[in-house]
Amino acid sequence: MGNWNSIKLTCSDLQKFTEIMKSSSFKNFNTEFEDGAVILTGRDTLPVEKISELSKQNTDLTFTIEFCVANKQNTLYRLTYKNGEEIDKEMLPRYTLMSQAVEKMEDEKRMMAENWDNLFDKAIQIFGRIDIVKQDEKGNKYIDFVGGITLIVENERYQMQLSKNHSDIKIECFEKEEVITVKLVPVGTSSPFK
Repeated sequence: MGNWNSIKLTCSDLQKFTEIMKSSSFKNFNTEFEDGAVILTGRDTLPVEKISELSKQNTDLTFTIEFCVANKQNTLYRLTYKNGEEIDKEMLPRYTLMSQAVEKMEDEKRMMAENWDNLFDKAIQIFGRIDIVKQDEKGNKYIDFVGGITLIVENERYQMQLSKNHSDIKIECFEKEEVITVKLVPVGTSSPFK
């Protein structure tokens, strides 16, 4: 029994892409539409030839696939096709959120609304500049994950602390609260200009 493959397929024109995917079949893959992308799931090898053929048949469109391989779940591969040819290939870090209470994280997302996503996206962009693609002495490329990093991102209302070890991230969220303190001093000793 082989490994499950999950591939995210996107296209430069969502409307045309939807029509194309209604008439295309990816044999041995389950096809599911999700947020402007098609998720292909199955046990077969990656359908690269099929995607290359789709891009050859639709020369005005650009197709992009994203996937991970079984032994490198923390590395995302992104391939872009135009006119039947692979025009770009990227390796990107893929992070795993540590198993903090899922309910707590969902509550924070709900309470913080778009602030949670904005802060998280900002942090992932920063981590993506730290965890870079390197090449070993045999020429194999890999992501060099830096560990032991704590990053704080914030806006005017919230602060998010992310602790990263390799590709695993632990998140803590805080709401900023204005605190006013009062200091007691003997009468006649306070200065009106302090």
